[in-house]
Amino acid sequence: MSEIYRKISPEGISVASGAIISALLDTLVSKGTLTSPEIREVLTAALNKTTARRRTQEGFEASQMISELLQRFPKY
Repeated sequence: MSEIYRKISPEGISVASGAIISALLDTLVSKGTLTSPEIREVLTAALNKTTARRRTQEGFEASQMISELLQRFPKY
């Protein structure tokens, strides 16, 4: 693991990761690599993976963030 990761809080890493994922998804759609429905499939699969942890604060927050991302990508 890089030295920088030892200096950044887990919360900081989470915020950076979320921003990177969001930008990556936007780029994939804008370049036509994936469609909005395909991005929704990816996000829905990720949301389904949080099911086991939704009763924890972290799992709940993760599912809320994924749900928020889903709203940015239309179904059609």
